[in-house]
Amino acid sequence: MRAHDRAYAYSNSNANGLGFKPIMQTRPKKYQKNKGKLCGKDGCARAAAALGLCLQHYKRSRPGYAERRRVEKRRQDKANPEAHRARCRRWGRSQRGKAWKRSARRLRRAKLKNACPKWVDRREIQRIYLNCPRGMQVDHFYPLKSDFVCGLHVPWNLQYLTPVENARKGNSIPEASRAPRQ
Repeated sequence: MRAHDRAYAYSNSNANGLGFKPIMQTRPKKYQKNKGKLCGKDGCARAAAALGLCLQHYKRSRPGYAERRRVEKRRQDKANPEAHRARCRRWGRSQRGKAWKRSARRLRRAKLKNACPKWVDRREIQRIYLNCPRGMQVDHFYPLKSDFVCGLHVPWNLQYLTPVENARKGNSIPEASRAPRQ
């Protein structure tokens, strides 16, 4: 059935002399007030549907849309991990991905610079990084940013850990040095 035919239904009454009458002559009421208008989002040239937005922007503005979309995306990624990895690699090579990586590197460098006091010997920190054994990573004993305490970027706060140990430790503080909660 063609799109034009769907808007009409056959009826017994001879309303317009053709043996059928239109059942939908106009747009639904919620769309009528936006007839001829464009979407209210900047840069969108689609026709407005509801609340002055096109259907795509209207759906996104509904409560809970972002969370539902996130859950659905996670489910799809678990169902097809190869496609997820390929998409992540493509994004990493895209201009947005490269810009994000540059931004993350800059933020990390700024965080290290702000956590390093002026009186510390920066050459000693550099030596620690240069002498890091193969297969190990330099880690901050007390994380630079944590809920409990923020460590400094100083030589006595650096340690060597394997990548697995470093990932397991994450942003946590060693248990022995954590103050008991009252």
